[in-house]
Amino acid sequence: MASTIGLSALRAASEAIDATSNNIANAQTIGYKAGQYVFQDEFFKATDPQNPSRTGMGVTASHIRRSQTNGTIIATSNPLDLAIGGMGMFTTAKTIDSTATGNPTQIQYTRNGQFGVDSSSRIVNENGNYLIGRPANPDGSIREDVKSILTLDQSPLPGSQTTATKLELNLDTPTDPKSSTFDPDNSATYSQSTSQTVYDSTGQAHTLSMFYVKDDSIPLIITPGTQAVSGDSKTLTGTYNFNTQQSTLGADGTATLPITIATTSSPNTAQGGTSVQTLSNTTIKLISGTTYNMTLSDGSTLTAVGKTFDTLANYTIPAAVLTANGVTPTQTGSTTTFTVPVAGGLTLTMTADSATTPTLFTIASSNVTGASAFSVANGQNFTIPMLKNAITTATGSTNASTITVASTAGIAVGMTVTGTGIGTSAVVSSIAGNVVTLSVANSNSTAVSGNITFKATSTSLLPVTGDNEPLTYHIPTSRFAVFATLDGLPVPGNSSGAAAGFPTGITASTGQIKSLGTMAFIGGRNIDSIARDDYDQPQFKSYFDITAAVGGTTNPNTLSFQMDSTNMTAYSSVGQTYSNSQDGAPLSQLSSYSFDSNGKLIAQYANGQSKVQGQVLLSYFGNDSGLIPIGGNSFEESADSGTPTQGVAGSGLFGELKSQSLEQSNVDLTSQLVTLMSLQRQYSAASQVVKVASALQDDVLQRLS
Repeated sequence: MASTIGLSALRAASEAIDATSNNIANAQTIGYKAGQYVFQDEFFKATDPQNPSRTGMGVTASHIRRSQTNGTIIATSNPLDLAIGGMGMFTTAKTIDSTATGNPTQIQYTRNGQFGVDSSSRIVNENGNYLIGRPANPDGSIREDVKSILTLDQSPLPGSQTTATKLELNLDTPTDPKSSTFDPDNSATYSQSTSQTVYDSTGQAHTLSMFYVKDDSIPLIITPGTQAVSGDSKTLTGTYNFNTQQSTLGADGTATLPITIATTSSPNTAQGGTSVQTLSNTTIKLISGTTYNMTLSDGSTLTAVGKTFDTLANYTIPAAVLTANGVTPTQTGSTTTFTVPVAGGLTLTMTADSATTPTLFTIASSNVTGASAFSVANGQNFTIPMLKNAITTATGSTNASTITVASTAGIAVGMTVTGTGIGTSAVVSSIAGNVVTLSVANSNSTAVSGNITFKATSTSLLPVTGDNEPLTYHIPTSRFAVFATLDGLPVPGNSSGAAAGFPTGITASTGQIKSLGTMAFIGGRNIDSIARDDYDQPQFKSYFDITAAVGGTTNPNTLSFQMDSTNMTAYSSVGQTYSNSQDGAPLSQLSSYSFDSNGKLIAQYANGQSKVQGQVLLSYFGNDSGLIPIGGNSFEESADSGTPTQGVAGSGLFGELKSQSLEQSNVDLTSQLVTLMSLQRQYSAASQVVKVASALQDDVLQRLS
């Protein structure tokens, strides 16, 4: 029995040495997983199976367990080399059937990502197995319902026709409006130009030239929506509206010969098709007269002019303004009624907010609107020519040429003097201390007494503020008519005429050149880009629809696309381009290819475009130790391994792929050498067991004989 046990130990140790030696031999094999020999003791039921102290019958191999830890990932120069950074195995096919998609058969699995291409551009590994994945549709989307071998399609990328373009630049607004008729061959007839390459359905390139002609400015009308007045009566906050296709004013700012201000506006769906834009969270502050600053929600500021007003009831002027300008109102008794002298020998009556310490004076509109001395601007804010004056008590004798005043503050030589005891046309000729000398002596029998008024002969234009706000605001615009040519030939425009925003150019061989439309700017910004939603996206778009024949009679074709110029600007700076792009492309050859982290096979073309050609399919087994090794770093499934779960890299439990990388063997040579030495001692010990058992048997046989 001992010899049997010893022999089983020799056999098991030998097999374990084989497994360890195989690990050492494959230490440099890409994707190799080290195998561990699992020992298992043996008991035969026929030998006293109920005895808990029975002796075992030796050792046998349970199975070889493979470590699934990841090996070190190294970089390579092959774009088709792949490494899995986590769980999963590459799915390959030994053969394929004759269908168009090449359905894979004889499926095998591997961690070795050394791939290349065969003579038919199919991706294969070193064993000639085909890499299985999911094919891509012509638009680059992945077909989830089909499995096929991955093929590197090396055919060129077909040309595609331009269907949409984006052209956004700054137009140098200080240039003067052009009075001459537009001619694309005469740079003096346009303000600025730029070009863009577009493509027809065959991928043939064509040159689109855009011309911008400075046109007359037309005021943009802005009307209040909802607004609230702040405490200082000079600031309003709320919503304000304007029509992007306004056609009520002309270049003179009146309704005479009205012109459409802009034609490019295209409202977003949320706007319901209206051409009215709404500026939310906008603040308007009075600067002076009828000039206002309009601060938009993004903090930018525009200058506007108030144009129409409601009927005015009152005007106001602060007492501090009067004091600062040497104007002292005369109080009527102890009431809140005061008067001040104004030009033309008139007196203006005001009502104070306090009879004792007034801070604000109110002037009824009826007191000023009929006086020719006042210049009323739009019925709201204007200036009144008030006379500087001083009121103080004074005394003096009958027919006196001098008077003694309580205070000389505000009194100056040349002021006229009026009051009790003061003669007609008395004027201050000199001042010495509190004694004022008059140029005309008192010529009446009444002594000077009480309040005496000193009035200046020159006036101060003091501002008064109305208690109403504008019904409309006008903001000057910069307007540019837009023309285009394709390969030097005029692009057909709109024939509606200049009044509709479509001015015309010269008459060319193909007929009169017509513009594509007109853009308008305020504060340097396109009026379509000012009103924005909560995501800072413009409520409107500036579009030009371009359709033109190209290719002449040799290669006739038609181009039709829409140009987006929403974020154009017209600042006082040199012209510059912000965006110049389009979605067409010429025929382009394959330049390179690679895999992304999700296993998508991406082809790169010479024109900078890319296209997805398929996606690698990974497999995962719940018991990968149950896979059957078949050589060449490959495995086949078995009943023990179960059927695989399949998916793509980076999803679920599958690791991401690393392109131009390989996973080295996970064999630890140091550990394997230590194991080998341990197994060597085990083998030597087992041989001693066999030797002792053999000696005992020989001794027994000798004694029996």
